[in-house]
Amino acid sequence: ELDRVKTSNALKFYHLLEETLGKGKVYETVAFPFSGAINYVALLDQDGTPLELPEQFTSQPLYQTKTIDQSLGDWILIYPKYSYLEHLLQFRTGGVRVANRQARLHGYIPVFMDYEHLIYDLSEDSRKEYIVSCLKQTCNNIQL
Repeated sequence: ELDRVKTSNALKFYHLLEETLGKGKVYETVAFPFSGAINYVALLDQDGTPLELPEQFTSQPLYQTKTIDQSLGDWILIYPKYSYLEHLLQFRTGGVRVANRQARLHGYIPVFMDYEHLIYDLSEDSRKEYIVSCLKQTCNNIQL
């Protein structure tokens, strides 16, 4: 039962991102295989408008460090933060600071979202506002 709830909530998170950024404009992947963490990637043009992700990116194998073409725009890497996994992530990946640095070294703009707060604490109406707020804190020019 617990796995079904986690899967349902993960899908809910993905659909909220897709609803906010646009269908086909967010991609679920493992950007850095060493972490084992699921990430979500979006691409913005120079005006901050979300774009569809190119096949060159989406066709890369799941467990391979994702290479990006920075000339296409700003690449956003969304990290869902799970407090119940924080101690494991700290041990395995070095935590938020290391994830932030790795994302920037690979050309991404990292955005961290509190998954549990989004799914369990916020009302349906407030969830999209929370996502937009997190994105705008990091990506000043994003147009949503």
